[in-house]
Amino acid sequence: MIWEKNANLGAYELYANANIGSITNNIATLFSNASSQATSINVLNANVTSANNQISLLHANVGSFYTWANLNFSTTSY
Repeated sequence: MIWEKNANLGAYELYANANIGSITNNIATLFSNASSQATSINVLNANVTSANNQISLLHANVGSFYTWANLNFSTTSY
């Protein structure tokens, strides 16, 4: 019975040692993917910020045009 336990333990050790390398590689790949995704998210956030700035600029330009148009066209008769 002890021999069977030792044989099973030895077989498990061989299995674990053979697979620990691939497990480590898989974990490293997951960390690399997470880092790449974080970079992509940061780029998207920067693009959203840039788009929001452009929207604010356009909004200000439209407001300025409204003011100009109201001042110029309200006093003109056609």
